[in-house]
Amino acid sequence: MSARVCIYFYSISLLLSCGRSYDHIPPRQVTAGEIHFQGTQGEPVQNTFLYSVPQNYDPGNSYPMIVTLHGGGSNATAFHDLWKSTTDSLGFVLLTPRGDVENETGIGRRWGENAERSVMISIDIVRKAAHVDPGRIYIAGFSSGGKTAYYLGLKCANLFHGFAALGAPLEKNVFHKNKIFPNKQKIYIAHGSLETQIAEKSTPVIDELKNHGAAVEYVQYQGIGHTLPEPKEHELGRILNYLDTQ
Repeated sequence: MSARVCIYFYSISLLLSCGRSYDHIPPRQVTAGEIHFQGTQGEPVQNTFLYSVPQNYDPGNSYPMIVTLHGGGSNATAFHDLWKSTTDSLGFVLLTPRGDVENETGIGRRWGENAERSVMISIDIVRKAAHVDPGRIYIAGFSSGGKTAYYLGLKCANLFHGFAALGAPLEKNVFHKNKIFPNKQKIYIAHGSLETQIAEKSTPVIDELKNHGAAVEYVQYQGIGHTLPEPKEHELGRILNYLDTQ
């Protein structure tokens, strides 16, 4: 998906949000959505996503939204469950798209060629149902979901005002390929201290992001590998508070 397409989705969503009323969504309800679109090779694609609103949700007010992308061995249900108590308490709309490709093992889903369109269409649908503040939309992911969040966070910087890449290397070629350098975008980068390869790849890119005006928080979780530190809810809350602080 090109930067122009990102801007298109963002503009359409803004127009749709002007002067409209929103659904009365029960805070304890997790809603499943289904999308159908034409893939990058012209093939029909069907995918799903989950979303929920915070415990204090009132459709008359706008709320920040976090889009969360699961890792390659996980799924949308497990990742939505992981985030929900934190987004409930901090007042975020939570959207968790499902990876667009089934793993060969049949366990979990991963992110493939149609990941961008799956995520962007899911965002557009949820913004029609829930009252989302257009200036407070963020994306976060773990492992392969973190790489996708990094990719989309930079490519669609007009839409995502911050992103978090967790347990995922920052590839220099992705940064240069996008050629859209963030202007004071909030970025949270974190991984286990035992993941030394991620540190080696990420550090030069982090320096470049800072040079281009991004506000970057870089954290190494001491003594662990490819996971989040316990209690996980504490770290997720720290991420959201960082991204959503002006």
